[in-house]
Amino acid sequence: MTNTGRIPVWLDCDPGQDDAVAIIIACYSVHFDLLGISTVHGNVSLQNTTCNALRVLTAIGKTDIPVYSGEEKPLDNYAEVFAADVHGKTGLNGSNLLPVSRMKAKNKSDLFPHLARVIEENEGRLNIVATGPLTNIATFFRQYPHLRSKINWLSVMGGGFEVFNINGNAEFNYYCDPFAAKEVVQDEILSKKMIQASLDITSKVFISSDIQQRVLDGQNLDQTSNFRAMMYELIDSFNKRMLAKKLPGYKGPVIHDPVALVALLQFLCVTNELEFTYDRRKFDVSIDPASYGAITGVKSDEQNGIYVLKDLSVSNFWEEVLEVYDAADRNAYMNTIPREELIEKSVLGDC
Repeated sequence: MTNTGRIPVWLDCDPGQDDAVAIIIACYSVHFDLLGISTVHGNVSLQNTTCNALRVLTAIGKTDIPVYSGEEKPLDNYAEVFAADVHGKTGLNGSNLLPVSRMKAKNKSDLFPHLARVIEENEGRLNIVATGPLTNIATFFRQYPHLRSKINWLSVMGGGFEVFNINGNAEFNYYCDPFAAKEVVQDEILSKKMIQASLDITSKVFISSDIQQRVLDGQNLDQTSNFRAMMYELIDSFNKRMLAKKLPGYKGPVIHDPVALVALLQFLCVTNELEFTYDRRKFDVSIDPASYGAITGVKSDEQNGIYVLKDLSVSNFWEEVLEVYDAADRNAYMNTIPREELIEKSVLGDC
């Protein structure tokens, strides 16, 4: 079953290596029409997540995509939580090939009015993909509750039912702002439109050494393109930080966030080759200090529940991602710059 139109998408993110992959897919997949990016606190500070989004778009030659910085702190005076131990101090540590930004973020005060216009102009068609804490999403729909029914899907990377990455009972994005997560998953309108890519499915999407070699396109680091070298280095750096944690059963760096984006291809009948399976569940998110961000009160609800992704074809997922990398590599602005110049000018964390 095929849909020939491009899918309008708004990406709300906190880059992050895996958010960077989601940005590249949203920009260069033939299936998506990326209408804008909003950034949020999360993996690192808002200043860094915004800078990272601008630099990734610069690197791949997509400076026409508008970027808006969003909320810098969680709801309800909840303490800020960062993941620099995973993503590095800037969120994209690991490569000195990431170019300095050739674009600037839009005025923060314009984010919500602009997103509201985008939803109105694409009524019933716009898909919001949220790959960071849900602070922007909860705050936006507080201010524009009438627009909840006008989006198509809200696809979220967050939560964990049996797999966790913080405190032994929660997933980082929901832990980072449990108040926002609770507000979104309990919303009677949004929850019916919500797809959730939890750790239970995203943890299956790790990068093997074979995939990393394919990222390099069969060449060594010095011979491959600047774009491919950067993507290899970012993931390799991520991998080294994870290896240092000596986690039991660690197989490789996991690319969580793109799962929430790529799932739209099946939900919008573009392809069934990704073989996503899901069920529908109602649940809550804990705001108890002993279990911030943990999913609680789970029950099946096949009529009105959240669409919880359960499994996918990992091999076909990577074929989709690597095909997008080919397109990005052909068009990346950073490939037009001598590598020595990129290294000289690239100061991580400085836009």
